[in-house]
Amino acid sequence: MEECTSLVNANLDRSIGDIFRSPDDLKFHSAMTLFSKVAQAFRFHSTVYNEALAKYFHNQVDKGTIGLLDRFKVGDLH
Repeated sequence: MEECTSLVNANLDRSIGDIFRSPDDLKFHSAMTLFSKVAQAFRFHSTVYNEALAKYFHNQVDKGTIGLLDRFKVGDLH
């Protein structure tokens, strides 16, 4: 997943909507939010997910994904 995310991050001058059409752009935002939280919780040394959030979503996590993590009380991921 890190390699795939790195390939997406390597795109220059393209918005996430240009790379992934809807609803896949929304799914990507959700996935980057989840993977960044997992990496943080398990102390993985990967930054590609946070880089994707910064590059394509102005450092904003997907609120729906965070809401689900909170709702289901998924460990330290929220």
